[in-house]
Amino acid sequence: MSGYRYVKVVDTALEHGVKLKRHMHSPAGETRADCPFCGDKNGHLYLNSEKNTFHCFRCGASGGAVKFKALLSGTSEAEVIRECAKYAKGKAVRKDTVHPALKLTETQLKQIGFLKKPDWVRLKQEDPERFLNIRSWVWKEWNEYKKTIATETAFWFEIVALSCGTKEAAKFLVEMEHKTEIPGLFKAVVKKVKEINERSKSHEKNHRSQSPLQRRTAPDSVKRERAACFM
Repeated sequence: MSGYRYVKVVDTALEHGVKLKRHMHSPAGETRADCPFCGDKNGHLYLNSEKNTFHCFRCGASGGAVKFKALLSGTSEAEVIRECAKYAKGKAVRKDTVHPALKLTETQLKQIGFLKKPDWVRLKQEDPERFLNIRSWVWKEWNEYKKTIATETAFWFEIVALSCGTKEAAKFLVEMEHKTEIPGLFKAVVKKVKEINERSKSHEKNHRSQSPLQRRTAPDSVKRERAACFM
């Protein structure tokens, strides 16, 4: 019985391709949809996400989420309950994972230009396609922002380390991670600083191995750019 809570009526509708009528007015907590049982296309099927029930005012089909899932999947309610029990008990059924974009806080979202956190539940219910597009967009923006902040923070870390010492630089990193709410920023910056230092050492080593004439000679790519200016 405890597995009932893993079956959501609106999620079940989306899984089975039931078309939601997002433009139609409906009471709070309810979503109107096409009825897969009688074929009604006028939104007479009401899905109540709060009570986790369904009711079609055209054909009379009604019940809870378990019955809804059983009817749509062509199986028995007992089978649905067994699957739910497996999920609740031994986690045999794959656990639904929450996309990381949905876990971003309001503070994190404001840093990438969003004034407030999207109402993900409403978006998913009203327009699944738009929900997926916005989710992908938010996640892409957040990852780009993380890269930018890591690069900028690495630059300032070097300055703080040179002027105030490594202890103060480490303190600066901790504060930045807390302020930006970017998990793993400390490690990312330390890694980036190491990479920069290694590249710098490699460049210096190559520079020393060159003869004075080679150092004064511009690379071929630079020569081509300069030549193009006179064409």
